[in-house]
Amino acid sequence: MRIFFCFLLWLLLPILCCTAQQTKDVTNLLNNYIEGVESLEIPAFTYDYRTYFQRIPERAKLETQKQFFSNFSADLSIITRKNLSANDNIALDHLHYECAFQLDRINLELAWEAKGREIPGGGLYDFHQKEKWYAHFIQKFTTLQISPEEIMAFGMQEVSRINGEIDQIRKKNGFASLEEMYVFLHHDSFFLTDKKLIHEAFGKVDSIARRSMDLYVGEVSIPEVYPMEWPGAGAHTPPGIYLHRSQNAYGKDVFQYNFYGERYNKRMIDWLYMHEAIPGHHLQSSIRAEKNPDVLQEQSIYPGNFEGWACYVEYQGRALGLMKDDFSYVGWLEWDLVRSARLVMEAGIHHAGWSKELAHKFWKDHIFGQDEIADREITRVTNWPGQALSYKLGARFISELFAKEKAQSPANTQADMHLTFLQMGMRPLPVIAAHFDELLDQKIKNKG
Repeated sequence: MRIFFCFLLWLLLPILCCTAQQTKDVTNLLNNYIEGVESLEIPAFTYDYRTYFQRIPERAKLETQKQFFSNFSADLSIITRKNLSANDNIALDHLHYECAFQLDRINLELAWEAKGREIPGGGLYDFHQKEKWYAHFIQKFTTLQISPEEIMAFGMQEVSRINGEIDQIRKKNGFASLEEMYVFLHHDSFFLTDKKLIHEAFGKVDSIARRSMDLYVGEVSIPEVYPMEWPGAGAHTPPGIYLHRSQNAYGKDVFQYNFYGERYNKRMIDWLYMHEAIPGHHLQSSIRAEKNPDVLQEQSIYPGNFEGWACYVEYQGRALGLMKDDFSYVGWLEWDLVRSARLVMEAGIHHAGWSKELAHKFWKDHIFGQDEIADREITRVTNWPGQALSYKLGARFISELFAKEKAQSPANTQADMHLTFLQMGMRPLPVIAAHFDELLDQKIKNKG
């Protein structure tokens, strides 16, 4: 028997050595990629397109970048996938994605640099190669290749759907008009002015959300997360932001809410908590931290992944026991309406050449009762092309991915699909989709 096992080991040894070497090759590639990118001094990720263009280096540095990514793509092409692990295959596809995206960026920047480095105001519409630039910004923030026409059509579809839902709730509650309903909703009883009461309200939502997590993602450990006022928030500050303990000076996981004017809308509490905390950004960040992400994930920023997830979970609100009353639900619908309108306005501005006045008209025609934030949101989609798309386009991609998996195998549970997605980490959405089946099947087999 001992001779047999020695013989078997002798047969397997070349395969085991080959597999170990391949894994080592991928690990080395990841490290070499990060070291190489850092040496290129590529400007940090930024949201404002004007800042982005101001930071583009001179032609010589761009040519150096192009040479690096071209050479690295060639190195990737000789890696044999046969004996790679699932995780190494994912990392390899991630590297392929990044090299292709960076080369697209550099070619656009070289053409822009050759044209004189002009930075037009009012968005991307007046840029040389405007169609290619907008496609690049769409991919930068969503990791998806989707046309402006499809974005506008989806946005209009969602605007119509959400306004229909709001109107049904209006009728259900006996209001003769939207004006009458919003007079009611702006009553002082819907607002909190005491931060202690706001924190208590978030605490109640936290308790409700945590009770559903076993069914939502399985048995996972979720650290405490703390609400706090967003320091220095103003009229143009977004509703909230999540800060993992590794990203702040507070020593704990927090989400900040906008308390500008010292008057907080109670109808925002459920959806904002879901988005920023559980099962949104806080849950996602906690699971990613446990999975020990590779160096490429640590250096990557894909808003379509993390904002898409946080937007996706909001649609699960009532199933999780939140947004139970009509007006809390309307509070979420109002913000989902804003996100939907941003799709149309952004594509209108950067693709169709809309003026700011035309964007304001669209807002007035389709969003009732939120005129005070119109200029903020129009300025946002003008100055941050692509960013506002990451929420709803990411959420749609994730939702469709789960629906496809459920249709293929009705036995797939929500918890297994959610946890598989979250454990794949900071990856481009197409890379996640390409490997999702395999990892989900493996997770189910491991459960036995």
